[in-house]
Amino acid sequence: MKIKSVNPYTEEVNWIYDSYSFGECRARIEKSRAAFSIWGSLSAEERAEYFSRAGEVLLQNTDICAEIIT
Repeated sequence: MKIKSVNPYTEEVNWIYDSYSFGECRARIEKSRAAFSIWGSLSAEERAEYFSRAGEVLLQNTDICAEIIT
């Protein structure tokens, strides 16, 4: 099944995605649980570094992020 991302203002199609199978969803959930476990073992300082870097990436890509949010 295809999933469309549509700009509600212009009705332009931003992207068309393939949906994931049940097995793919399950694998991604398990992968995220493993990552969360690792995240929980990091110190506050280490987590802050990741958030700082994420903020830098978001600022460098504001146009792309705005389009995705739309």
